[in-house]
Amino acid sequence: MALLFVYLFEKNFLKLKDVHFLKALVLCLGFVALLGIFWEFYEYLADVYVYKVHSLFLVTNPKNYPDTLSDIVNDLIGGTLALSLVYISRKIIQKTNQKP
Repeated sequence: MALLFVYLFEKNFLKLKDVHFLKALVLCLGFVALLGIFWEFYEYLADVYVYKVHSLFLVTNPKNYPDTLSDIVNDLIGGTLALSLVYISRKIIQKTNQKP
């Protein structure tokens, strides 16, 4: 999701090298959190539908969601790591392309 943010941001707005890292991080984490929350709503609604229509013993109860918060936290950690790697890799590439 963070790499999708980088792609869409650079295609439609500015190059990330022109934006301060913290500003880009806040925008990226907002994007990642928004998509993560939408995904959690989708999971919840899908589980409610499956639980109502096919109430087998194999389907979990949709009222039991201890993993929702951990999913969102993992999304934010992954977004931070991905954006950090993009910034670090671009700095390395920029340094190697400089002529001595």
